[in-house]
Amino acid sequence: MDEHNDPMHEPDDDNGQRGGSGGTLIQDPVPGRSHAGEARMPARIGRYELLEQLGRGSMGTVYAAYDPFSQLKVAIKVANPGLIDESRHGRRMRRLFFNEAHAAGVLNHPNILKIFDAGVEGDTCFIVMEFLGGVRTLAEFTQPERLLPIHEAVAMVYRLASALDYMHGKGVVHRDIKPSNILVASDGSVKLADFSIAVIQGAEPGGKPLRGVMGTPLYMAPEQTCEDVVTGLTDIFALGVVFYQLLTGCHPFAAQTVEKVLWNVANFEPLPPSKLRSECTPELDYIVRRMLNKSPRRRYSRGLEAAAELSVLYQDLESIKREVDFAEKFAELGRYPFFREFTTAEMWELLHAGSWRVLAPGEVLIREGERGHAVYIVVSGYATVTKGGQVVTDGLGPGECLGELGYLVEVERTATVTAKTDLAVIELNEDALCTADGTTQMRFMKAFVRVLSWRLMETTATALGGATASAPGTPSPPRSRG
Repeated sequence: MDEHNDPMHEPDDDNGQRGGSGGTLIQDPVPGRSHAGEARMPARIGRYELLEQLGRGSMGTVYAAYDPFSQLKVAIKVANPGLIDESRHGRRMRRLFFNEAHAAGVLNHPNILKIFDAGVEGDTCFIVMEFLGGVRTLAEFTQPERLLPIHEAVAMVYRLASALDYMHGKGVVHRDIKPSNILVASDGSVKLADFSIAVIQGAEPGGKPLRGVMGTPLYMAPEQTCEDVVTGLTDIFALGVVFYQLLTGCHPFAAQTVEKVLWNVANFEPLPPSKLRSECTPELDYIVRRMLNKSPRRRYSRGLEAAAELSVLYQDLESIKREVDFAEKFAELGRYPFFREFTTAEMWELLHAGSWRVLAPGEVLIREGERGHAVYIVVSGYATVTKGGQVVTDGLGPGECLGELGYLVEVERTATVTAKTDLAVIELNEDALCTADGTTQMRFMKAFVRVLSWRLMETTATALGGATASAPGTPSPPRSRG
């Protein structure tokens, strides 16, 4: 069994400052803090300028740092050099350390801690991740005296179940869901962290899986304890354990020894949460019991199914769903050509400077012959462009521009744009953009001119009866109509 899997390791991990296998700690610095015997903080690692030590764990030290390239504050986890050497154990620790970057690096979800970079600088192994201010772990809220209101606990689990659904859709199984691996930021947002023992199904690092019983016994599913096939259903079981703790302040399988914990996981049926906390309803009892079913086939088949049942109980979770959906769509925007040079902060500013419009299928966004001076950027869904009643383009999707000529001068629209599916767009005009920072305006204009250039090339090619050529290796141009 993996050496860090001590049942007494939970729920208090280094007084709430996360250690564990990943050694992640991301919180605001404590001025004047020092640790006996620690190495002097380097001024720089790679391109990153180190600002402050945030904390230490069994696997590494975490620093606040500045990335001059993205102009963002980030957190850098540096592996403890004594653990990562050329010994057999050291090589294994190195794999665990970089497995986090490998697994989490393919994910981009509002409730999963983002990994930006990883590498080796001399003898230093490091991972660069999202910085969170004023962070705590969920372990704090599993203590009987610190329990959250039922509704807040349900909302957190709803977000986490949505994150699991997204993650499993990408083929990633976490294998170590527990309160100390879930971060709570100062704004109340939750982030799943520490993917050091996660597995990407069909794509293990170096082609060799991380073998052995991996995880923390208190949060292992029955199939995990006996090295059976581990799937996303294993993570759903672990989230059920976390949910039970958030509702009751008690662990459903707690015991004094690892052997007894594992026996409880395989055989013991815990009391329904309503027997320990009167505010819990029979419906919550059912959801928790199903998440904790000993048989994977009898659990929820995916995180989204669990989230859906929670939303039936708490109707206003629909607002959280909209918030999660928006954040997921926002995270995806950076992949599209129009936004490829924007920093995260600039994207947020641009999206907030504009106004949001949501259209049902068949609803008209731009009508041929009408005057307008706005440009639209598709966030989600697809649109159809027609001219004189004939379809010009069918299926303009996320990241595409619509009506760009009207942004420069109010003119009659040359085509009609209709929502083909549910369509969400950002509407921008010159007045709205003036409220954004100068750098964001400049970034927008650069992307906008690129769109206009492609538009001109397309028009010229059509007039000449030819096709628009692109240089080898360049991405497809963002199409634009209206």
